[in-house]
Amino acid sequence: MALQFDVVIKRDEEGMYVASVPKLPGCRADAASLDELMAEIREAIALCLEAKGLAPAPFEFIGIQRACDHRRMNTLPRPTGKELVSARERVGFVAERIRGSHCFLRHRDGRATVVPLRSRTLDLGLLRRILADCSMERNDLLDLP
Repeated sequence: MALQFDVVIKRDEEGMYVASVPKLPGCRADAASLDELMAEIREAIALCLEAKGLAPAPFEFIGIQRACDHRRMNTLPRPTGKELVSARERVGFVAERIRGSHCFLRHRDGRATVVPLRSRTLDLGLLRRILADCSMERNDLLDLP
């Protein structure tokens, strides 16, 4: 039987789609189109399952929830995924696995998240979710190089 996951999809203030999987904390992806987003979130789910020691199996998309978040983070630095991974490694996060264009980071205290490693800057909605996964404040990003 195929694994099934609910995927929550939001559209941020820049028009990017941001997806997260409530059953897999830290599992998220972003993309400019829904088709691209589904490919990205499948890759992120497979990475999270691997990091948990589970062999990825076929899974199917079963749900969408849409929501609006009008908060702004315009004063923050806009790191790329690679820059964010490097900065988080300096504060105790370890890149446990990389699959495709996603990196699974885990801290020794159990906090974990998935960061896309593309060269473009992270969109605000995804950046906000990664901060929440890592129990970080907005000011923590000001320490980025």
